[in-house]
Amino acid sequence: MNLTRLFFILALFLSFVALDAQTNTKLNDALTEAKEYYKAHPQFFVFATPKDLPTNLKWQDGREVETFSDENAVRGGTFRDFISDFPRTLRVVGPDSNGSFRGVILDSNSLGLLGFHPNTDAPFPSLAKEWAISEDKKTVYFKLDGDARFSDGEKITAD
Repeated sequence: MNLTRLFFILALFLSFVALDAQTNTKLNDALTEAKEYYKAHPQFFVFATPKDLPTNLKWQDGREVETFSDENAVRGGTFRDFISDFPRTLRVVGPDSNGSFRGVILDSNSLGLLGFHPNTDAPFPSLAKEWAISEDKKTVYFKLDGDARFSDGEKITAD
């Protein structure tokens, strides 16, 4: 291969790399995109106080949800679990990311505001002790459980 052809191939390769870098920078600039969205839609996130809550909310607490565990079970304690295989990777995407450890990383390591009954899908309290849905069905309000704590004992707040 002669030197001219080698330089031509190198120049062509570098131009594609530079074009790809410009395209990826523009596509992956999520921060700029988010700032532009929030600027164009200031009502998207509204920080309110309890005084700002609508007065006509109908709060739910899940009392009507049928018990799906042993009624004699004692709340609290230690939950022990195991995995059937040593994790091949801690990746959540890519090769070997769907092994036995996947559920531990993605599914079983956090609580949501609500839980859902395994048979009826009815909501019941988890980190939120009560919830209400606005009349227009576009907003859900939550009251956090005052006893909820992170694993290090720190209180969970809405701040």
